[in-house]
Amino acid sequence: MHCSLLTAHCSLLTARLPSHEIAVAEVRPNRYKTNEQTDHSMRPTCARSIRRAFTLIELLVVIAIIAVLASLLLPALSRAKGMGKRAKCISNLHQIALGALLYVPDHDGRLPQYHKDNKPVPEDSLFQNCKYYLWGGKQTYRDLNGKQHRDRLLTPYMGEFIAECPLDKGYGPNSGLDPRQFKGNFYRLYGSSYAYQMAILDLKGKSKALEYPTTEVLWNRRSEEIEEPSLLVMAGDFTVSYVEYFTFGKPQNYAAMQMHDPKRYDANLLFVDGHLASKTMKPEPDHLRNRDYAIVRPDYFEKR
Repeated sequence: MHCSLLTAHCSLLTARLPSHEIAVAEVRPNRYKTNEQTDHSMRPTCARSIRRAFTLIELLVVIAIIAVLASLLLPALSRAKGMGKRAKCISNLHQIALGALLYVPDHDGRLPQYHKDNKPVPEDSLFQNCKYYLWGGKQTYRDLNGKQHRDRLLTPYMGEFIAECPLDKGYGPNSGLDPRQFKGNFYRLYGSSYAYQMAILDLKGKSKALEYPTTEVLWNRRSEEIEEPSLLVMAGDFTVSYVEYFTFGKPQNYAAMQMHDPKRYDANLLFVDGHLASKTMKPEPDHLRNRDYAIVRPDYFEKR
């Protein structure tokens, strides 16, 4: 009897529902199926869950590509770094140029130089003082013993100045000098990575003002007296002294002065008119005068 009443009740409810709701109710899945009733087709298969890894050949190909790219990029980066260091060297010479050009009008038009009574490093020769100590600070290689020296000649015009080129590595391996005594770069050895062309060492030189056989270049000169100011070198990085290899008896250490290139004698040069340029120092017979630069005055060969 109860079953008959329940069946009748359900039939009555169904009769009251619209036909489209009856269809939805018939296809709606049971949300409360047990694990055993769950459709296994919805689970990912093992083949789908495994990620594909690189093969050994693919890995080697990637490594080879990276190596090729590195071989292409590293030389370019190295060149860029070298250019940055050369730019710093040029900047140092630019400061020297400003100091020298500001000094001249305050001293009757004369180019900077020391005399025997005002050398900042008295124990060194007048040649060395004029060659290396016009600029910089009180600290020199001599001051490792604690001795202080007076200000440099150009200090009032350019302040304290670290005269060190970032490419300065000192003498090359074939200099013939004792590495225990000549250890470090030119700044460490001589107090400067740059040389002023007041005079050059020359076995045929006739200067009587300096301690060594020398040929005077800027010594006792006014700027307006200089012929070819755009060609005559005032100063340069230490490589400029390579010319003295030919004029001073070819000492081996003067052939080991490359600062910017391990094979070529590239140098940054400051000219008397104040402009700067990078040049390659030439061997004989063009080492002293050529279309790129002049180390000696035009009358040099007339006095030979």
